[in-house]
Amino acid sequence: MSLWVEEILQEIGGISPEQEKFAEPSEALSDCDHVVGVLDGTHGDLRKLLFLLMQYHRYISEIIPTLELYSGEQYEEQVRRVKFLIKKYDALDNIFWISVRSTFSPLKEKDCVAIRKGWKVVWVEKEQSTLDGFVVILGDSRNKNKKPPFDVSWN
Repeated sequence: MSLWVEEILQEIGGISPEQEKFAEPSEALSDCDHVVGVLDGTHGDLRKLLFLLMQYHRYISEIIPTLELYSGEQYEEQVRRVKFLIKKYDALDNIFWISVRSTFSPLKEKDCVAIRKGWKVVWVEKEQSTLDGFVVILGDSRNKNKKPPFDVSWN
């Protein structure tokens, strides 16, 4: 029996330092960012995990437009396949951010964490949530009683 976690560890092991460089975010620091550290060479597995996340995202983004080519049972099968890939992506994403928070202890209690250009690890004063590639500002994190403008349900 092959566990998915084992497959992920193998994939991470196969990512070279040259490939992980492609995962470096391009977004510069903003006024709302508070730097707590840097994902330097000692954090290679986190960089590789970010690269793997980017590969999953790219792959899913390439598959979704092709769904219109299918119909009937083939369409339903492809949709199930994409949904499963998205679940894997979501699981990896959670593992990545939990790992970042565990590595940089000042982030454990922060709601919004990000990686910026130069591999700078930051917490952000404003909460941000990504929905289907769109960034939605939820408001000042000090206003915890304000409800977001959308309903979030987790599967």
